[in-house]
This record gives sequence, structure tokens and C-alpha cells, in this order.
Amino acid sequence: TERKRVEAEARESQKRYEQILDLLPVGILVHTAGRVVYYNPALARMVGAADGDSLTGRPVLSLFHPRCHELIRRRLAQLHERPEPLPAVEEDLIRPDGLTVPVEAVTAPFVHAGEPSVLVVLRDLRERQEAEERFRTMVEGVRDYA
Repeated sequence: TERKRVEAEARESQKRYEQILDLLPVGILVHTAGRVVYYNPALARMVGAADGDSLTGRPVLSLFHPRCHELIRRRLAQLHERPEPLPAVEEDLIRPDGLTVPVEAVTAPFVHAGEPSVLVVLRDLRERQEAEERFRTMVEGVRDYA
């Protein structure tokens, strides 16, 4: 009975953990040996995955624009040499329709199902870029008016 109680508590803890990750507005991606093993709904929306489409098992590089692949490979090599979180960098996700989504990516070593893995937290930068463009347009308009 003690073992069953502990197992039930572990399942409940896992459920709470997954609920929190599912509600986050940032994309969460975990990959092991270069393949996606976990992602949250925010990441699925960023990459334009249709409902029911699964990213699990896909090569992680397939989610990113090819111009980002070399940077990602270098960062993975860094993690292999020194397993500690890496500073944020800007990368581009690529959607099935060919559109790119600029993101800020923070990468860290992680253990998933007992295997060494990589955790990537992705923040969508489209809103920031749109705000910067509106500001630039406003400044240019003021300059033209002056």
C-alpha cells in the first residue's frame, strides 16, 4: 500500500508538471540523440503543427531554418563539452508553409527518461519585431515631419 501511495503521488506530480508546461506561453522542446521526445502546445503553434500532428520522433533540425543548422550544431557540441546552460541566441523556426518564426532560444542539458537530452526554451520574437518596426516607422515619420 505504501508503494501504491508513492506511485500515485508520482503520477499526480507528473500530471501537474505537464499541466504547467502546457500552459506556458513559451515553446518547450526536449530532444534526445537529435530527435524530438517532448514539446508543449506553444511550440506546436509556433511551428504550425496541425491538431493531431505529432512532432515526436522528428529530427530536431527539421524544425529550424537550414541557415540555423550550423549554429545549432555548434551549440550542441558546446553542451557536449561542457554540460551547462547556454546563453540565449536568435534562431528561426520553419513552418510547413515555408514561413519562418524568429525565436530566442535558451538551451540547457537535461535528462529525459534517464537519457541525456537537451532542453530548449523558445520565445517567439514576432511581437517584439513588429513593435520595433512600428517604432522605427514612427521615428522616421517624426524626422520627415521635422
